[in-house]
Amino acid sequence: MGAALCPALPTHPGAPSEAPPARVNAAPPPVHPLGLRLSVFFELAVRARELEEVEGPPRPHADGTRRPAGTPLTTADVCEELVKPRTTAARCAYVDSLPASSSARASIYVSHAWKYVFVDVVDALAHAATEPDDGIWFCLLMNNQHETANYDYAFLEGQFRSNVEGVGRTLLVLAPWRSPITLTRAWCLFEIFVSVQRGIPMEVAMPSSEAAAFARALVAKFGTIAAALARISLADSEAFLPSDKANILRALAAVGGVGELDKVVQRTLREWLARIGRGALAERPADWELTNQLARLLHDQGELSEAEILFRRALEGRERQLGTEHADTLQSASNLAVLLHARGALAEAEPLFRRA
Repeated sequence: MGAALCPALPTHPGAPSEAPPARVNAAPPPVHPLGLRLSVFFELAVRARELEEVEGPPRPHADGTRRPAGTPLTTADVCEELVKPRTTAARCAYVDSLPASSSARASIYVSHAWKYVFVDVVDALAHAATEPDDGIWFCLLMNNQHETANYDYAFLEGQFRSNVEGVGRTLLVLAPWRSPITLTRAWCLFEIFVSVQRGIPMEVAMPSSEAAAFARALVAKFGTIAAALARISLADSEAFLPSDKANILRALAAVGGVGELDKVVQRTLREWLARIGRGALAERPADWELTNQLARLLHDQGELSEAEILFRRALEGRERQLGTEHADTLQSASNLAVLLHARGALAEAEPLFRRA
């Protein structure tokens, strides 16, 4: 926190932001970064809701167009309509405009997309494994938004990396579940990569509305979700500045390149999906389609022992429920046969292959 607090200026949806002075470098982030308590996010979400009915100011991130009245504020809108107006006079970070009691040592680093509706992000944080006193590192509020546009790539990379490592726990906001925006943003994929590379625990959070839809899809479309995660690639991602993506690609060349990052991110998300799948299966132990799809995911990840148990369970369940000649039953027999063949159990695999 700064020695002197930023004055708490009144917010105004039409208040213009001054052009920041040219600046490239800044002091490196602290080894143990600060974060803001969840109550700060709740307060900002309430104010964002209140502003929804008012037309927003020109959006620098959207070619100067205005947010129409009646539309929710994205995180980028909250920056222009709430964060910058409060901190313009002192040109400080939002965290420095608050009492010291609002912050704590950061224990959660949030990887998110500025295109997300802000209240949805707060909802995701509230439903994640967070405690009221957790310090949450959220770039919008921890970085000085009057200066970040002029930071060069080297500073931003160092800041992201140091803060991810210093916090020690990464929370990835995923929405919409069919095509999460965070998985299309180069910096978010970079944060995931750093988390995995450094052995930092990573969790996934969804807004409650998305989580409910995801839970329903998990049963009916588990295989589709797994296939979508397998298609994630930094090569298809975007960054606000194309030069940032180019620099990230160059930095990754030293550790195996884009292909290595893609594999790391895909593996991490498949492991997360497997954990979610296990939880869903515990609640629906006789759902043979879910059992079969989870087994296929585990097979692909090399978890052959667990996959074999589930393949056998799916085959036995489908035989009882559908009969031995049903197409789904025969598919289960084929899946088990392929796994057994991979494990060298050829004698047991052969009759299953013949049957399928």
